[in-house]
Amino acid sequence: MSGQPPGWAKVTLGALTAQTRPICYGVLKPGPFDPTGVPLLRIQDLVSNRVADGGFHYISRQLDAEFHRSRLKGGEVLLSIQGTIGRTALVPARLAQANISRTLAVIQPDDSVIAAFLYFYFQYLASTQAYETGGTTRASLNISTIREMTLPVPPRAEQERIVAAIEEQFSRIDAGVAPLDRVRQNLRRMRATVLERPYERIPADKWVPLMSVGRIVTGNTPDTKIPANYGGDLPFVTPTDFNHGDRVTAAPRGLTDRGRNRARSLPQGAVLATCIGATLGKVALADAPCATNQQINAVCPNEEVTPAYLFYCLLRPSFTRAMWRAASSTTMPIINKSRFSRLTVPVVPAGHQGAIVAEIEEGLQRVDHLVLEVDTAFARTASLRSAILASAFSGKLVPQDPSEQPATALLETIAAERASSNGYKTTPGSKPRTPGPKVLA
Repeated sequence: MSGQPPGWAKVTLGALTAQTRPICYGVLKPGPFDPTGVPLLRIQDLVSNRVADGGFHYISRQLDAEFHRSRLKGGEVLLSIQGTIGRTALVPARLAQANISRTLAVIQPDDSVIAAFLYFYFQYLASTQAYETGGTTRASLNISTIREMTLPVPPRAEQERIVAAIEEQFSRIDAGVAPLDRVRQNLRRMRATVLERPYERIPADKWVPLMSVGRIVTGNTPDTKIPANYGGDLPFVTPTDFNHGDRVTAAPRGLTDRGRNRARSLPQGAVLATCIGATLGKVALADAPCATNQQINAVCPNEEVTPAYLFYCLLRPSFTRAMWRAASSTTMPIINKSRFSRLTVPVVPAGHQGAIVAEIEEGLQRVDHLVLEVDTAFARTASLRSAILASAFSGKLVPQDPSEQPATALLETIAAERASSNGYKTTPGSKPRTPGPKVLA
């Protein structure tokens, strides 16, 4: 960091951890859940830069012993290094003896750096997107890259003041964010009400099976080993290509005329629903002709219902729950075409359908406007956190004290103690024979 404040030093993380424990990742293949085993922290267990309160996977004690190097003691810093890069957390004392997965790295700095100081520095790097990642199909952060990362190190007492100041400022922000969280939850409930209420008013005798209001089509995948099937203009839609409530007009892959002839083409206005896996029940409206893979069932509406009316009917939370109830209770939830076809929807006259669509779209527009305002407020708090962290690690958040021992002096003392503990003695002005933290210019 150029122009660093007086008394600060710049040291690699590898040097700061050389005499504590090596920076490492954890268990490669966790295996099945073992209720008598050891908690395993994974990337999804790091939420808002804190370790979740529960819901952990448990690995066998034998596997934990095999990966004893990544066993936690409490107080270390965790950093996510695969997929979502840069999540971080301090390991709470209650999770001493837990372990970590391959997606996390554990870092335990020596006495020259307070763990909380490093924890906030990782947040600063994430806020500035400063991580150098690799990987072709999935972003990853190599352990060697982490070791070579440099940390600006103030005097120890200044670190304590910086950590205290950040915690105080963040606590104030958290106090302001709590009401926004409640508003966001209320908006989710409001959106559900907007979608459900018009259909709740329809009498039970108007509800019919899906197969009565359209042709049900289960998608398929043209042979991916034949390049001539792909690269065309017909969107080939998979569950990862849309979010719940989207209107689909394009997809990352398209089918050629050859691929189209081997797929099950859908017209504009088809309603798509994922029917397998964790995203079962995700619904979208095809605003252009397309084709889908076998994980999606589509309803091509007949003259009984309009596409928009059917789309909003399937978008309801109660319809999603009905799909999950009808799904097979296996390891991978799935609802087949037959069960999907028997789920019921209400049919009303065309004029009534138009009124329902207008009512829903007006309500959703109001909700979306409020969601945008809340999201904007959240973005402001994120910017404020970033500004606080930038100020902290440029030496501007708290005043420096010239009387404090410079970081370089502490690092030299630690290096000398390491050398002495390894059987070497140092004299004033001499260099230890055992490598200590290297101070960078």
